[in-house]
Amino acid sequence: MVFILISLYFEMKPCTFKKALLVSEAGTCYNNIKNIEATIDAWEGGLMSCYYIIGVRMENRIDNALKFQETLTQNGCKIKARLGLHEVSEDVCANDGIIILQPCGNKEDVEALVEELNKLEGVTAKYIDLN
Repeated sequence: MVFILISLYFEMKPCTFKKALLVSEAGTCYNNIKNIEATIDAWEGGLMSCYYIIGVRMENRIDNALKFQETLTQNGCKIKARLGLHEVSEDVCANDGIIILQPCGNKEDVEALVEELNKLEGVTAKYIDLN
């Protein structure tokens, strides 16, 4: 796999920020050095897999969605796909729902993500290893 390292500069008065991005030839973007190093190590070691599914049940999504979204954002480089489902009709929009995640990484990364999700109020997460 070929990687391209891109440095971006953001100028905001009075500071200048530098953000490194690693982009694979497939266009996947990795947005911080820790994730870049972990991803390269996983690919080189042949340990990275996307054959996991995490099922999440969220209760009271109006109150709990923000913390959940923050957790997903912090782990964004480990999540390939996300699908959210909740009941909707003309009369009602359910306040609970199901989220399906497809994480990529090694088994320890996936287990750590599930553990982190389960610490959130109103969230129950379980994973399936399809490797």
